[in-house]
Amino acid sequence: MTRPPSRESGRCPTCGKKVYGNRRAARRAAKRLYPADRMHAYRCPTKGPWEANRWHIGHLNLADRDRDRRMRTRNEGHDDD
Repeated sequence: MTRPPSRESGRCPTCGKKVYGNRRAARRAAKRLYPADRMHAYRCPTKGPWEANRWHIGHLNLADRDRDRRMRTRNEGHDDD
């Protein structure tokens, strides 16, 4: 079993990426480190008992972005009046 990331290293023990303790910290770091890019915070996809506390930053998957756009435009035409 892999160990949770130590606060000293700040790296995920499974994927080696920089770890942030919560979504807000990851989003703030993304805005500070990459102000011109559209970076997003996401939970670490590796499984472990501490997974809820591991966040990374990266680009949004284009397939996910396109799916979200389709869903938004589909829902815009439906009113619940």
